[in-house]
Amino acid sequence: MNKSLNQLFTNNNIVFSIVCFALFGIFFGYLLRFDFGDEIGAALLGITCFWQVCKNPKLLFQPVIICVSVFFVFYTVYSFVISSNVPQAILHDLVVSLKPFIGFFGVFLLALTLSSFQRKIIRCLCVSLAIPCAVIALYSGGLLTGNYNSMLAFTGSGINFYSIIIVLATLYLFCSDFDKKSFVIFFLILSVGILSGRTKLYVFLVIALSLYLSGLHKNKLQINLKTALIALTVIAVTIIVAYPKIHFYFLDANPIYSFQDARKALYNEAFNLSQTYFPLGTGFAGFGSFASVKFLSPVYLENNLFDVLGLELLKGNYATDAFFASLLGQFGVVGVLAFFGFFAWIFKYSLNNFSPKKQYFTLLIILFFLSESFTNSTFTQSFGFIMMMILGYILSEQKKIVIN
Repeated sequence: MNKSLNQLFTNNNIVFSIVCFALFGIFFGYLLRFDFGDEIGAALLGITCFWQVCKNPKLLFQPVIICVSVFFVFYTVYSFVISSNVPQAILHDLVVSLKPFIGFFGVFLLALTLSSFQRKIIRCLCVSLAIPCAVIALYSGGLLTGNYNSMLAFTGSGINFYSIIIVLATLYLFCSDFDKKSFVIFFLILSVGILSGRTKLYVFLVIALSLYLSGLHKNKLQINLKTALIALTVIAVTIIVAYPKIHFYFLDANPIYSFQDARKALYNEAFNLSQTYFPLGTGFAGFGSFASVKFLSPVYLENNLFDVLGLELLKGNYATDAFFASLLGQFGVVGVLAFFGFFAWIFKYSLNNFSPKKQYFTLLIILFFLSESFTNSTFTQSFGFIMMMILGYILSEQKKIVIN
């Protein structure tokens, strides 16, 4: 009996269950008003990882883990010292900010290997969920007809719909054999998201297709002239696709007239606050996060931000949906450098140690977060949690190879 229980509650099975649970959460979250699946998953993963660390404390003594831990401890103390918000708000924002890193480091430290059977189940689950997404999108037509009602009724917003598609496609490809058939299905799933009419889906599709056409899926990335030209081409195409958004948020000098300009207002004030609170920012729950709005951050009062068009907190839904704006406002220049430094470390590690498949996913996910974070808070949501788990899994596999 004890042997059977031990086999059932292995790290691999627990994380496999978390992935399935998180998929269920993002797919049915809006319909069932079930929006805390990723929190439950993070808690289970955190407990599993804590148990593993208790048995082997040396797991924590790794430079990147120490750096991330120091960052969060420092900003927690800093936030309490300057009273960036009430304690409940600070702790709420801390937990939300920790969630993607729990997903990453939890899987990384557990050094997992999903079985072929588990991978097959995840693939089948992704395809099974993608099919109703396609039916839902085609029901009202989306981009083809200008009618997005079916997608809105199912997920609450076009953002949630295309995010679900991206996660399903990426997770499918990650658990596949990485052959031509797998890529065909990957791009077919992504094509469903085109009907959402969202620029960020097009950007992700361009990035995924460019990396594939460049041959990165079968050849290791090397820093040379060819790679530089491919990178410049991807950047150029991405800028062309996303230029209307880039121009509106960062280049348009016209004044903010309505609540529809909320993200633009968010970035304007984030830049102002990063200078006012240079270089550390306002602290947890200070600006641009859900907790800062829910608990009415003092920063908004002190800087008269309640009446700024687009940031009218008591009216709006867009006051917390740009991660980079929140990052810059709450953690200042230090936070921005730390965020980019973390992903730069992963990228540098991938250059020296990863196979082509792992490099493909590493670049795809990093570029996904960089593009998403300008106009969404995906990094701290359930979609970001799953993506960070995939990144952690990639590094954990490599860690075992190096050890062996």
